[in-house]
Amino acid sequence: MTSSDRLGLIICYQTREIRLDDQRKLLPLERWAYLNEPKGSATALPIGRGGILYAPRALSLKVVDKAAFLELSQQAGDVWLYWMGRRASSTCRTIQQSEGLWDWSVLQKTAFFAAPSADMNDRPINGVAQRYGSPSFNVRIVCRGTGTSIGGMST
Repeated sequence: MTSSDRLGLIICYQTREIRLDDQRKLLPLERWAYLNEPKGSATALPIGRGGILYAPRALSLKVVDKAAFLELSQQAGDVWLYWMGRRASSTCRTIQQSEGLWDWSVLQKTAFFAAPSADMNDRPINGVAQRYGSPSFNVRIVCRGTGTSIGGMST
């Protein structure tokens, strides 16, 4: 991998695979599976658990829009950073299985993966998607239930 290949790369230990319904709408987060194998994907939402490394230019310049962040995803920074990465056409790569990660209990009370209700994550996901549009995956993904393959679309 050359240094130019690394631009726009987001590296992490844990991700969830974004899933769509039959109408190409985002399913609730609780229906997005954790990815357990090392893999690169535009549909992988990096979870901060274990850390995330953002390469230079991996995020849209809008990432510093404090007012938008506080309005849309104050309690879901992972959602904000994913959308800003997709706006910059970045891809997330899971580098190893996430087994064996441990948590700092004091720091993880509002963690994305530990939200007490699904709505705490779906609300920011839907808010950011409404404001900035659903991310463009430019890959083939499969809709739940139908097995319908969607390629090169903006979902």
